[in-house]
Amino acid sequence: MWNGQTPVGSAQYYFSEDFMYIGRVAVITEARGIGIGKKIMNFLEEKALEHAIAEARIEVRLSVPQNIEFYSKLNYKVIEEHEYPQGTDRWYVMKKNLSVQ
Repeated sequence: MWNGQTPVGSAQYYFSEDFMYIGRVAVITEARGIGIGKKIMNFLEEKALEHAIAEARIEVRLSVPQNIEFYSKLNYKVIEEHEYPQGTDRWYVMKKNLSVQ
């Protein structure tokens, strides 16, 4: 996502057979808190629906609780919890049913 000539946010995604995986969502520090992350997520969710994919998933580290809160506010629900092999952190897999808005 751009603000004029300045890149302010980005994300990666791919389609699996049953869902869109969204990852590496990032917004630069000076552009946080003004809705850019939400706009990125809304754009990707619409892209999933255009491809007849009715579920989006994202992985969120437990060490970044503000991200868990962000995705929860966007109606993502925890479906799995995992731990890194080194035991340094854990993460949630969160999903959202896009057909029910």
